[in-house]
Amino acid sequence: MYTAPEVASAFASLYANEDGLMDKLFAYWSIVSDKFSQNPNVIGYDIFNEPWPANMYHDASLFDHPAKFDKTILFPMAQKANKVVREKDSEKMIFFEGAQFPDTQPFFGGKTYPLGFPETPGGDSEVDKQVLNDHTYCCQAAASICDSGEPPIAKEKECRKFHAQKVEVRAIDAERYHVPLIFSEFGACFDGQECANEINSSTDAFDDHLASWAYWQYKSFSDFTTTGGTREGMFNSDGTPQALKL
Repeated sequence: MYTAPEVASAFASLYANEDGLMDKLFAYWSIVSDKFSQNPNVIGYDIFNEPWPANMYHDASLFDHPAKFDKTILFPMAQKANKVVREKDSEKMIFFEGAQFPDTQPFFGGKTYPLGFPETPGGDSEVDKQVLNDHTYCCQAAASICDSGEPPIAKEKECRKFHAQKVEVRAIDAERYHVPLIFSEFGACFDGQECANEINSSTDAFDDHLASWAYWQYKSFSDFTTTGGTREGMFNSDGTPQALKL
C-alpha cells in the first residue's frame, strides 16, 4: 500500500516533522539505544526500515531521480538519528539503508542505482561502526512477476540476474563508504521449489560479494506487515520446520 495517497501523506508528514513526528522518532531511538546499549545480544540499530520517498504526488522528482530522496531527505535524517543513538551508545553498529524505490526500479528485468548518501550517517570517523543495509526480492524485478504470490519457477534465470545486479551495485556502494554490507531481508517465500530457487539465487549473489544476510522471516510473530502469515517463516503453523526451505 506504499502508493496509497494516505501512506504517501503520512511519510511526508514524518519528513516535514509535522506535529513533531520526526522529533518523536529521534526520542524513540534515544530510549531504545539507552535500553539496549549494554545488551550483548544486540549488535546494532537499523535506523529506518524501507523508507518511502513521499510525497511523490506533490514532488514527482523524488521518483525521477533515484538518488535525490536519499541525499536531500533520508541522509540528514540518518545523520541526526546516528547522533541521537551515539549519545546513549557509542559502540553498537548503525545500519542505514536507502529507499527500495526508486533506488531499485521494476523495468527491463530490474535496475538498481547507486545509493545517494554522500557518506555514512556517522561520517568517516565512525566507518568501523556503520553497516550498509538493503533488501532484495525478485518481486522488484517486474511489476507482475509476483502476481501468483512469489516468483514462479519459469522466472528463475531472471531472478538470479536481478539479485546479482542488485548485490553488485550495493557492494560497490559499501566499498565506496568503506563499510560492511548486509542484506537483512530476502526470501519471504513459501516452502516450495519457487522459494528454494529464490533463496539460492539470493545467497549465491551474497556469497559472490561476501555480503552478510538474514532471511525474512524466522517466524511470523503475528506480523501485520506481510500477507504471507506463517508461511514465510522457517516453520509451519503447527511448529514443524519447513524442510525444503531450510
